[in-house]
Amino acid sequence: MKVLTKMRKQTATTLKLLAVAFLTLIMLIPLAMVRGLVDERQGRRAEALEEISRRWGGEQTISGPMIVVTERQSRRNAAGETQVFYDRIVELPSELTIDIQTRSEIRYLGIYEMPVYTATVIMTGVIGGETWPTRGELTGAHLLVPISDTRAIRAVSSLTVGAESYRLRSGGSVYSTIQGVAAPLPLDRLGRSEPFRLELTLAGSEALYFLPIGEATSITMQSDWTSPGFEGQYVPLERAISQAGFTARWQVAELNRSYGQSWRGEPPYELQGSRFGTRFVLPGSSYQRSERAIKYGVLFIGLTFLGFFVFEILTKVRLHPVQYLFVGLALATFYLLLLALSEHIRFGFAYLTAATALVLMVGAYCGSVLASRRRGLAAGALLAAVYAILYWLVIDESYSLLIGSAAILLLLGVVMYATRNVDWYGAEPDISEPEAAPA
Repeated sequence: MKVLTKMRKQTATTLKLLAVAFLTLIMLIPLAMVRGLVDERQGRRAEALEEISRRWGGEQTISGPMIVVTERQSRRNAAGETQVFYDRIVELPSELTIDIQTRSEIRYLGIYEMPVYTATVIMTGVIGGETWPTRGELTGAHLLVPISDTRAIRAVSSLTVGAESYRLRSGGSVYSTIQGVAAPLPLDRLGRSEPFRLELTLAGSEALYFLPIGEATSITMQSDWTSPGFEGQYVPLERAISQAGFTARWQVAELNRSYGQSWRGEPPYELQGSRFGTRFVLPGSSYQRSERAIKYGVLFIGLTFLGFFVFEILTKVRLHPVQYLFVGLALATFYLLLLALSEHIRFGFAYLTAATALVLMVGAYCGSVLASRRRGLAAGALLAAVYAILYWLVIDESYSLLIGSAAILLLLGVVMYATRNVDWYGAEPDISEPEAAPA
């Protein structure tokens, strides 16, 4: 009889453990639904940011002026007929200096926000002096200033080259693959090496990039934005960040690039790849942090279930799988509440609010089902510790793997230590004499 009772307990314990594992996997469904909601909200945010960019101005990529010469050539085809085609020759400035000052602000569309800026740009340098072996007749020349989003130009002065001033207009027809503003250049000025100057004001959002098209390119940027992210092929030689903003200076030589000072035909592939500049970073995207928290969701739900199972074994109080399910749904709802709150308040406060609500609710519930306020407090404290670790994982991206591995090892060690004397062959809780609730 004792052997049969022991076998029943072994089977019941195993089935209970399998049921807990199954419920843990079931929790993947609500977590996947919440993650899908995160993706949906990120999509709406992207649409809102695109609308702000359309109204204000998008990411800008600028560089100094380049000379674009049109050459007409002719050749005979296989039938002996003469065909006329046009080629383009591009010459880059030998010296390029760009000074930028930006004023930044936050623009909103609904609950979504985006950093935007207005930049005052002064370009100086030396252009011209190149000679090329001609293959045909030179039919025209233009000074082209590449600007990625010409709709956002607020003001532009005339481009001064030597003693002459040139009025800039849309440059879309000058070079179809490079957008910007342009001015016609007399052919008799080709081959002259002359200084130039251009001042313009343009608006943009999120990022401002530059192309190092000068044989020697020097760029200095001053801004009132306090959280810049320096991106691209070249990092600043000097930079300083303070509560008042930042300053940065780049220096790029032709030897640092993978393309030369002139080319024929289409621009080299490496031209856009050489861009660098500054991103106006909004500290800590709430959607990215919510998504990272959800990635750890099933792991922490499983650890919580394991903790409750150990409570069962140690306290001899039986929990029904439905009670596990209720706790699991509450844990999954935490991520939904976190997502909703983080859209309106800072992520840290949103996390604290959601975690506090969850700990109080689950702790009170466990105090009832475990028939002890003390056990309910212990369950709430365990849950608070688990979500404190989760917050650390979400915030500290650099050490999240190390922290997560150490935390899981520590929690498993605690469980192993707490159950070191448990006879798992007879671990089924004895419900013949349930523990009385405290007065």
